[in-house]
Amino acid sequence: MFLIALLVRIGFYFIPRTLRYDSYIMLELADNFFKTGYQLFGEPHSKFLPLYPFLIAVIHQISGGSYVLAARLLNVLISSLIPVLALWWPLKNPRTLLPGILAALLIAVSGFDLLFCSYAETAPLLAFLTLAGFLLYKQDRIFFAGLVLGLAGLTRAEGLLALGAVVLVSFRSSKKIIALLAGYLLASSPWLIWTWIRFGRPGAGTYLMELFLAQHTGLNFFSDLFKIAGPLALVLAGIGWLKLEKEDRELTGLYFLFYTALHCWWWWSSYRFSAPLTWMIFLFAGNGISYLRAQGGNRRVKLTALVFLLMLLAFGEQFLLAGIYAKKIAATNPDPILEAFQSLRDETNGKIISSKPLMAKFEYGIDSINLMEFKVGESPNQFVLKKVLNNNARWFIWSPDLREYYDYFNFLSEGNGKKIPVELDGKKYWLNYDFYLIFKKGDAFAYIYELSGQEIK
Repeated sequence: MFLIALLVRIGFYFIPRTLRYDSYIMLELADNFFKTGYQLFGEPHSKFLPLYPFLIAVIHQISGGSYVLAARLLNVLISSLIPVLALWWPLKNPRTLLPGILAALLIAVSGFDLLFCSYAETAPLLAFLTLAGFLLYKQDRIFFAGLVLGLAGLTRAEGLLALGAVVLVSFRSSKKIIALLAGYLLASSPWLIWTWIRFGRPGAGTYLMELFLAQHTGLNFFSDLFKIAGPLALVLAGIGWLKLEKEDRELTGLYFLFYTALHCWWWWSSYRFSAPLTWMIFLFAGNGISYLRAQGGNRRVKLTALVFLLMLLAFGEQFLLAGIYAKKIAATNPDPILEAFQSLRDETNGKIISSKPLMAKFEYGIDSINLMEFKVGESPNQFVLKKVLNNNARWFIWSPDLREYYDYFNFLSEGNGKKIPVELDGKKYWLNYDFYLIFKKGDAFAYIYELSGQEIK
């Protein structure tokens, strides 16, 4: 099963794609891990949890390849192991492997899972560790279940939701709860101690503490589940979940409830938040197909044929979704900003100012100036002029999708140049934004401006 999943993922791996910017942050944290410590832009960091960047750093040290390659290699391997774990889940009828085999095959060919296995994303690792923790709990290896769920909690804050589900299922046994918490805290303690020392509180600024303070736009959560898993898979998953053993139904149901409730509230219109649920959906769906097959029996030929057809349709649905995602990726990649960086890759006349310096660093080795360096209250045009005069900045990469965060540069959103008077250190200058190039992919744009500054006599 591992080889099947691995071969499918390797085939999908070669579709060109641009990483999300959060992924580049993970790579920067990995790059710093063994050099300066857990830092981002020169400052200790606590929002993004450390296990995933640590593993990328380890693979990079071993392989000697790029950080992008290390991250994708990690995800391909972890994502290929999830179907293997699905085979071990003891479903309604432990005497047959059929439910686990069907679930593993569905996970192996899941179009959505294929997409995420080749990004620098935490979703596959979170899913793998959560499933492994649940399996250990079901085998009464309670302490080790807590330990693995602690690792899930060091991958993404949602790992704490998995711990909560297991604790509630174990509420009749204080010994189990103590063992779970002991394992969880043992795995988490280095992080909790480090953040307490550095930031004055354990856990510091992980985003779980910010969720209910963020904008809640999560009404699209369940419609997105239909898109990423497929309607047929969700129907089969509903049937399969109802036919699980009671303890399995409680455990997975509570985790699903906690996870969806959280992300119904906090949602940034990004599929990545649904990714760690796909293994669970296909685990249920495999059990659903197996249950319907058992109802058919040998005498009910037509019903058996119908179930076989449903199974083929479920697999076909996942292949169709894989094709849709592949087509969508091909239509929107490379990112226009990445194309803009690439066009300046061999430019020796000055540095680049951009809000996405990590993209330039990890894709092309370009040392660009971070637009986020300027301080609150400082004039943005003064900031740019200083970089032009003191740091040899000659290029400015701008995209209209940055307007929300950098609205003071909105005058660049239409691709027009501008000449702006700027006062600096008692002198007056003309700061010129001369339009240079435009890159377009679908609805996305990126503009390059050539910068220059002249003192006004």
